[in-house]
Amino acid sequence: MAAINNYKPFLVQKLTSGAEVRSSLDWNMYVKHVPFKPVGDIKEPFIRDWPDQNGNDVYYPQTPVYKAYDIECEFAYIGDVNTASVMVKLFIYYLAENGMFKFFDTFTQIGKTNVNYKSMSPDLYYNTGRNITTFKLTLTINDPKTDIFLEIGTT
Repeated sequence: MAAINNYKPFLVQKLTSGAEVRSSLDWNMYVKHVPFKPVGDIKEPFIRDWPDQNGNDVYYPQTPVYKAYDIECEFAYIGDVNTASVMVKLFIYYLAENGMFKFFDTFTQIGKTNVNYKSMSPDLYYNTGRNITTFKLTLTINDPKTDIFLEIGTT
């Protein structure tokens, strides 16, 4: 595992009126890896294959429409002995409950909105001296086109 100063926090904000921007450090969470794509995949155009014509009749809009996609983010928790289970649960509950959220990776400076939690995969777990765990979360990016910026102290 790399030194803690190689990991960065990320910022998250629920999509509810007046929701505050929170840091992953509120749960002692650090981002190890966020695989954002600079541009998402385009939805398949509408295609008709007429039996009496060669080729296809394709409708391709002037402004393409992009597919939602999943990303698998890696996180690390570092805290006191016997605290990882509680903090990881609280962190996931925050992401999963009360609707979608925005999040901003402070390392890549990339942020997305209309994101939802999908699943968790545990990785490593240590509980000697300090409690350290790593895990992966699958998040769905439902608005792949809109980029956002978040900072602490804003609503």
